[in-house]
Formats: sequence, C-alpha cells, structure tokens
Amino acid sequence: VYTPNVYLIDLNIDGTIEKAMIQDLQWHPVEEMLMHVDFLRVIDNKPLTINIPVKVTGMAKGVKAGGRLKINMRLLRIKALPENLPDNIEIDITQLAIGDSIKVNEVKRDNLEFLDNKSNLIVGVVSTRISQSDIDLLEEEEEEQEESGEDTAEDQLQS
Repeated sequence: VYTPNVYLIDLNIDGTIEKAMIQDLQWHPVEEMLMHVDFLRVIDNKPLTINIPVKVTGMAKGVKAGGRLKINMRLLRIKALPENLPDNIEIDITQLAIGDSIKVNEVKRDNLEFLDNKSNLIVGVVSTRISQSDIDLLEEEEEEQEESGEDTAEDQLQS
C-alpha cells in the first residue's frame, strides 16, 4: 500500500478469484491506520488508465559538467491492457547535456498510450551558478599565468 508499484491484486471473494486494482484508500486522520479500501474490478481485455512512476537511470553528461538534474514529473498517466502494465517507466538520461530535456512525446513504449500533455517536460538538466565550462575557463587562466612566467608556488619552493 505504501508503494506506487501495487497495481493488480487477486481478491478471493467467496472462493472466486477476481483481478482488481486499488482505486482509493481512506486513512484514519490521526492514527496511521487504514480504514477503507475501494477496489476496481479489472477485465482482462479492457484497457486501464493508471499513473505509473518514472524511474530515471544513468548519469547525465550535463550533471557531470556541473548541471543539476530536475525531475518535473514523477508519475506518468498511461492507458494499457492489464497484462502490459509496467512497474515503472524507465528513462535513460545518459545523453542529456546542460539545457537538454525529455518530454512526454519523446518516450515511446509498445502497448502503452501516454495520456499526459505531449509537451510536458519529464526530466531535464539545468545549469547551476558554476558549471563545467566555468571551471574549464578558470583552469585555462591558471595555465596562461604559468606560461606567462609568473612564479607559481612550486617555482618559488624550488628556487
């Protein structure tokens, strides 16, 4: 109940097994106690509409370069047959540079229909105050100072 990955369950009703999905939970307002559960019967050949969690995988190039990963959508609303429901929607972000993002229309999965607005951003890499390009500029300036003949701390120790 505490995880978004609980979708389909088998209910035993008077010896008959029925597939169902948890539709709503009601909790006690003060105590952490479940008071009521609403189930929705699942029919095998009828599509379900459900929110599926997003799982981000990989390390974005932009994050390595000093950017920050920003996840805008943690759940995606999909429509699919019960046997095609995934536990999560896995999105590889390895190729994202600073300023790049992945939108709903860029995510393709067989047997799934995405119901969210196609232009919604799911995940992106945004720049921070200091990014890798700034660090590279600082390193280049230090190299130029060394080449121009200014004494560095190492040179002063060796003299």
